[in-house]
Amino acid sequence: MILSDTATLAMLASHRWVAGPLLIFIATWLSGCGEPSSKDVAASKKSAAEWFFDPGDAKSPPFVHHAGDPFDFFMPRSLGSGVAILDANLDGMMDVFCLQNAGWNSGQTHVLFLQNTEGAFVPAGPEFGLSVDGHAMGVSAGDLTNDGYPEILVTGYLKTQLFLNLAGQGFRDITTESGLDNPEWGSSCSMLDYNRDGWLDIVVANYIEYAPTVDCSGKDGKREFCGPDGFPPAVPKLFKNKGALSQGIPTFQDTTVASGLASHPGPGLGVACYDFDGDGWVDIFFADDAKPNRLFMNQQNGKFEEQALKRGIALDAMGQTKANMGVGVGDINSDGLIDIFVTHLVTERHTLWQQGPQGMFSDRTAPLGLNQSSWRGTGFGAVMADFDNNGFSDLAFVNGDIRADATQSAALSTTPEAFWKRYGQRNQLFSNQGNGKLVDISEQNPAFCAEMGVGRGLAVGDLNNDGYLDLIVTRIEAPLQMLFGKQPSDTTAAHWISVRATLPDAGGRDDYGAEIKLMAQERTFHGWLNPGASYLCSNDPRVHFGLGKITQVDTVEVRWTDGSLEQFEKLSIDRHHTLQKGKGRAVTEGKP
Repeated sequence: MILSDTATLAMLASHRWVAGPLLIFIATWLSGCGEPSSKDVAASKKSAAEWFFDPGDAKSPPFVHHAGDPFDFFMPRSLGSGVAILDANLDGMMDVFCLQNAGWNSGQTHVLFLQNTEGAFVPAGPEFGLSVDGHAMGVSAGDLTNDGYPEILVTGYLKTQLFLNLAGQGFRDITTESGLDNPEWGSSCSMLDYNRDGWLDIVVANYIEYAPTVDCSGKDGKREFCGPDGFPPAVPKLFKNKGALSQGIPTFQDTTVASGLASHPGPGLGVACYDFDGDGWVDIFFADDAKPNRLFMNQQNGKFEEQALKRGIALDAMGQTKANMGVGVGDINSDGLIDIFVTHLVTERHTLWQQGPQGMFSDRTAPLGLNQSSWRGTGFGAVMADFDNNGFSDLAFVNGDIRADATQSAALSTTPEAFWKRYGQRNQLFSNQGNGKLVDISEQNPAFCAEMGVGRGLAVGDLNNDGYLDLIVTRIEAPLQMLFGKQPSDTTAAHWISVRATLPDAGGRDDYGAEIKLMAQERTFHGWLNPGASYLCSNDPRVHFGLGKITQVDTVEVRWTDGSLEQFEKLSIDRHHTLQKGKGRAVTEGKP
């Protein structure tokens, strides 16, 4: 589509539901959005110290993700599995739970790695109750029983499982006892308190109604993994926590129909649960593969209304549908509003929707500089976070194709490892310059970006508690990749603070859905507590803030999920803090 005259632009402007985003895209597209300019390259080199390093085998979990025999082109194998960062035994050290997708009776089981006092990750062993196989994909961790210990939810092909935390001593499968029933192809999942009753609920992004007997082929006519086209989209699942334990077991009610989610099926791959419009009630966003995204706005009465098109986030600036997969959530321009980044196919450009005014989104991919990248890939896991602690959120995402590279011989693909090498791509990393621009610094970060791989999951957290965010990457038929954040040479320009917001009356669990506002030296920072985002992964539940050269935090304000506000004064920088509801100073003004 080529737009060449003012009459055409006027015609487009008359269609108000697409005019704003579309005209923004056209203006930036016409001004050029191809290769990086010399100015951008210079900025990249100036700002791009190496952010991550590989800690080596002594620290990294010894885990290889297996997808089974790929030569049957069974579609679930191609979409990978995620990883969860959680403190399973409440010892203050983050642990790592890794999933397998090789199939039932494969012998390839999930593994929980417990971090010891030396910073090494040690497999918990079968006695911990998590050594289960299957076609697992997504994972979410959170305290469903209000005892302080996080449970683990695992989704996958035709099976969703819930594991009860036995006070840090192990886990037990309570799927049937809890009332969870999801015989669909579950992908990403998350926990949320959508009805503000003080108990975490569960949402599952189901994908498609896949028929394994259907064969698909690529453009070259050779057999290939199927895409979502040709299969009916699936209905997501929303399970309400009834808030009544039966012998220590939480019980759930399927409220998918009653909530309104069942009325809008879709091929969901990514999910993010946040209060997108600032009304104090958590909403649900689904990144949908080859279909318009869905945004379910909480109506505060147990029901949701799908409003993605109305709010500008269903389609990109050209009004096009893309293969939406991974979701990164944060505040890219430091205006206190949640922005959303979604990854797509290598033939498409990834999209960043910026919020403003509150509750409305527009595609700002080109103006932010995201079209000016060193290379392109098919993106999956995505994270928006401040990796260099300069006070501005950056972007990291992992790539891995779903169509084999035709230049690499299929005849040599006699093993799963060789088979998947034909799908390998490089990851990407963008630095936020704090001036409205993101600069691709992938070339300067080889630990994360140099190696070809079939990237799928990407989780973020401070694994070694040093205040610099770390990354975990899952790759098909390859070892788990754990990368630690590097301290810069000038640590005085990279201060930080991290916050847990907990509920003493609920066993000390993290208050998923809480909004945290930090005021420091005439700057205001915003963060939102929910570890579920990216793609198939569960992140560190602590909310991290990079502060740059700021040396004093004046006030931290927490809006708890029940709508109440509290302020906590003068928290020390370069520290992890746990804020407890009821321990701060109550604030009445501005209460939702």
